[in-house]
Amino acid sequence: MVHSYKLASFPQEEIERLRERIRLAEQAAADPTDADANLKDETSSEQANPRSIECPVCYQPPNEIYCCQECDNMVCGQCLPRVQNCPSCRLNFRTNPPRRNRFAERQFNPN
Repeated sequence: MVHSYKLASFPQEEIERLRERIRLAEQAAADPTDADANLKDETSSEQANPRSIECPVCYQPPNEIYCCQECDNMVCGQCLPRVQNCPSCRLNFRTNPPRRNRFAERQFNPN
């Protein structure tokens, strides 16, 4: 059951992007021969869209990017003080602090 109060916190464009990804996944499951074409279309559109990079904690585009020392997954600077472990590999950030990735910041926030 989908709760509307949870969906209200997401931007409408993000909801539409996720719906499109679900539609493509369902289409690929129904017709595996066409799955490669759908995957290529989705990948190229995400690479062109700077919003495709998002923090795994708040799901927003990051201004500051911090990367885990173990798995190189990222967390934004706003969420970093709130998390104790890497969201992907669960490495403790207190004993192994993540590194700031300024190169990625310049790639995705060229301002």
